[in-house]
Amino acid sequence: MLGLVAQRLTFAQDDGLVSRGDCTDEPALRMLLDFQTNNLDRLPYRTLDDVLPGVDWQLVNSPDLGAFFVPGDWTPLVLWANAIDDRGVPEWQQEQPRWPFWSAVFVVSPDQTSAWISVQGAVDGPPYLDADALMSLARTTIMGSDERGRELCAVGRHDSTGLMGNVLFAFGDRYGSDLFCCRGYGIPSEAAGPSFGPGTAFGFDAMIAPRRQSEETMRDVFIRILWQFLPKPGGGESTPTPTPTPGF
Repeated sequence: MLGLVAQRLTFAQDDGLVSRGDCTDEPALRMLLDFQTNNLDRLPYRTLDDVLPGVDWQLVNSPDLGAFFVPGDWTPLVLWANAIDDRGVPEWQQEQPRWPFWSAVFVVSPDQTSAWISVQGAVDGPPYLDADALMSLARTTIMGSDERGRELCAVGRHDSTGLMGNVLFAFGDRYGSDLFCCRGYGIPSEAAGPSFGPGTAFGFDAMIAPRRQSEETMRDVFIRILWQFLPKPGGGESTPTPTPTPGF
């Protein structure tokens, strides 16, 4: 689903459009937005080898994301949560509970200054979350309720043409000297499967890095992770591979 969301996000005019700031002012955010809007030819890669996982990358297996590669010297953590604390922050645990409500993958740099985080879950009960509510959820989930960042830009819209009326969004914040970027979606949770009750199912990918090196980290790590979730040419499920794929 993540790859489908990435290709469908066009930010065309529609009811519920959110647009604040200019995400193109920051090179790292501009790369993420180009990826989101499927303007892949604008990304700074000259060949397929430049964007595929390196031969020294390690394989990570996630129940929700499947198998994908991350840099060999970064630390991956697969986590679950079935409780939220009184600040609204998930209580993450490494042992999978029987009925997890949320799941996440955290991939942390060797110096622990940068991280890529992917979260999937659901929030019970109407009203369905709009773009601003989903952005607030992403901030609290990753940065915590005590952190206060400065929003640089935000874009989001309700897309009634696909995924049964989903909300799509992307935003960028400054937290001191760090740049926090996020993209994601929300859909009525009953659309995700018959086992879900009324509410909002969501997924988002968040990336945080020191601003001074955010462009390099976005290019060399974050986009190369996200690239693995794009649909394969001709359709079908994406399959991460550290070797060139025909049809690029």
